[in-house]
Amino acid sequence: MARFGAYVLISLLVGLICGFPGALAIMFMRGIFYLPFAKKKRIKEANAVTAKLDYGSIRSGSEMQDPVSAYYNYTVGDKNYRYKALAKRFNMEKEITLYYMPGNEAHAKNAHEFTGDQHVFLKSYVVAAIVFAALLFAIFVKRAG
Repeated sequence: MARFGAYVLISLLVGLICGFPGALAIMFMRGIFYLPFAKKKRIKEANAVTAKLDYGSIRSGSEMQDPVSAYYNYTVGDKNYRYKALAKRFNMEKEITLYYMPGNEAHAKNAHEFTGDQHVFLKSYVVAAIVFAALLFAIFVKRAG
């Protein structure tokens, strides 16, 4: 029983350590094999709208590294909506293209946000750590007989 507990503990620790390079590998493979196709499919299903910058809404942060924020106004049908954009530098575009799913006009997003291209390191790390821990535990159990 003590040996079983040691196997579990060692597997978890090694899984946590090996999870970091495993997460990097998952993110790399996701960027090559999944995202390009998912982006095209998702944007093809969505509606696009052009949003214009509201110059009166531009706000800069108090520190140099704080993001600049501004609102963009867009219209779908007869309704007006606003989209809040953040930027690291002070060169907000006059017009941007936003995407929304039919029936969800109030939640339009830019292409980067809409396609789910945000970093997923934490999810990838958890998956990789669990996989490494489970594999190592299986090896331990098989060798122990």
